[in-house]
Amino acid sequence: MTAGIIGMWSTWWFGLIIGLILGIVAMFQPNSKIMWKSGMTAILRNLGIAIGIGIVGILIGKFIMANSNLTWDFPADLIDKKNFITVGTMHEFSYAGGIIGLFYGILYQLKIKKASAQHRL
Repeated sequence: MTAGIIGMWSTWWFGLIIGLILGIVAMFQPNSKIMWKSGMTAILRNLGIAIGIGIVGILIGKFIMANSNLTWDFPADLIDKKNFITVGTMHEFSYAGGIIGLFYGILYQLKIKKASAQHRL
């Protein structure tokens, strides 16, 4: 439970930035209905991508990284090095997933905008 709380406190700002960017992009939609739908869908897809890539990070951390001879600067009182590596890898992969999801969300919203513009013609 403590690790989850620490994870939330260390990443809340990243989600805030992504949400702001996707929200700003959504404001360029032709009407409020499309704006809300495209913005919320982009955010949910971004979240799914970040979670999916985070799960890939768990698998890579657990089965590859934790079993290699890493020379990271580990805390002196570290008890479970393998789980520490697994969680750290998941954390970094989740950031990568957030960035990938951000680009996907922007492209998704631009596609919606283009489709609605063509539909109006």
